[in-house]
Amino acid sequence: MSPFEEDEDAWPDEPKEFDPNSLGPDIPKAPAAPNLADRDAPRDVANAFWAAVIFANVGLLGVSLGPMLWYFEGMAQLGGGIFLVGVVALGMTYRRYYAFMNREKPEDVDHETDREDAPGGD
Repeated sequence: MSPFEEDEDAWPDEPKEFDPNSLGPDIPKAPAAPNLADRDAPRDVANAFWAAVIFANVGLLGVSLGPMLWYFEGMAQLGGGIFLVGVVALGMTYRRYYAFMNREKPEDVDHETDREDAPGGD
């Protein structure tokens, strides 16, 4: 037997061909997308939430980008305008939040005391 010849049984536990999928842990599968028709939030809550999210994102972008344009690029008018748009958007976010938190809920209204002919009124 020559030194360049291999034994047929030199590595009996070694696979014949390398499998790259055998390395590391199994890759988990992503869960299925949720059905939007089965959401738990009422429509007014969802609308107020998404409006606040959009206004807050625009506001944070404007408040952070405007001064950077002004300072680093020397664009005072554009940077100032973007900053003001951001401030207005953040104000709208606060206004939406305040209006939602102080809305009149149907269960809070006492219809019995609103009537003049209610028993025990006089």
